[in-house]
Amino acid sequence: MIQLRIPFNVTKQRNQLQELREKLRRIKREALYSNKAHLIASRRNYRLHKRLCMLIILSNVAIGLVLTYIHIDGMLRWMWMCYTSAVLAFSAALLTMVLAKLNLPKSAEGHKAFAGRYDAIFSKCDLLQNSLVNNNVTEEVIQHKVLSCCSALEMLNEEQFKLMPLRKDKTRAKKEIEAKSKGKRRS
Repeated sequence: MIQLRIPFNVTKQRNQLQELREKLRRIKREALYSNKAHLIASRRNYRLHKRLCMLIILSNVAIGLVLTYIHIDGMLRWMWMCYTSAVLAFSAALLTMVLAKLNLPKSAEGHKAFAGRYDAIFSKCDLLQNSLVNNNVTEEVIQHKVLSCCSALEMLNEEQFKLMPLRKDKTRAKKEIEAKSKGKRRS
């Protein structure tokens, strides 16, 4: 019985290639989760902005109705209506101030921009995985590209510190991705 011995450097190359694949898979997963979390945060900011704007519009409409009724009636018989319009005007001004301070559309656009950048890293990793499967490129090129993806992801993670998605956005993203992957496995 002849035993084939694999040279040490070939097994070492296989191990390095396996490590690169694992690293690529982790980078791809992190980019996917971060992309989804930022998209969820963006949608949440837009929804909150719309709700606050609706409240401001409704309070302004109510103020207009109360003041019109007082003007038509001609008498200030019901002082509670005057107080109601004052409270509604104050609440509308307060909501406008909160809305201006939060600057939700700008925050939502920032989240969308980060999601796009994470998506670019994910796509690059996907192309690298396909190249690994098809053996189109050399190991040195793959290693260089994986390291560039890793450094791009680290740099993006440092930049996003200013505009982090909430913990609930991250858990929701994880649940949605896992549910989607389970649905694909069943099909």
